[in-house]
Amino acid sequence: MREFMAHTQDLLMKGGAAVAGFFHGMTAGQNRSAVLLVLVMAADVASGMVAAAMGKSAKTPGGRLDSAAAARGVLRKGLMLLVVLIAYALDWMGGQENAMFATAAIWFYIGTEGLSLLENLARCGVPVPEKIRKMLEKNQQDEGQG
Repeated sequence: MREFMAHTQDLLMKGGAAVAGFFHGMTAGQNRSAVLLVLVMAADVASGMVAAAMGKSAKTPGGRLDSAAAARGVLRKGLMLLVVLIAYALDWMGGQENAMFATAAIWFYIGTEGLSLLENLARCGVPVPEKIRKMLEKNQQDEGQG
């Protein structure tokens, strides 16, 4: 467990620095929503790891830490960032000065990552308003049926 956490922490620190540098260069430091996306993604990963450490993860058998599940989650986030990169390219190619496509993609992913973060927080026992908790439970049931 200790080795897993040390390796994961090293990976997250280096990966986070690379992503932050990439976004800063890509947006020339002007798009704060891109920074918010990266922060929400990092919070989601961290809260998922805490939930797994508590044995309450919905992504692994037994709800425990699993490096393969963590890697899949990080890879999915990388693909999300690839979509944002493509959206920035669309804006650039179309001469959009206000980053319309990139902003739409970023806020979509902020919303989905925010929901995932809320689910993880609820699993960890962090107080979540009852209406939101019920909505999250219904969403999980709907996903299980699909």
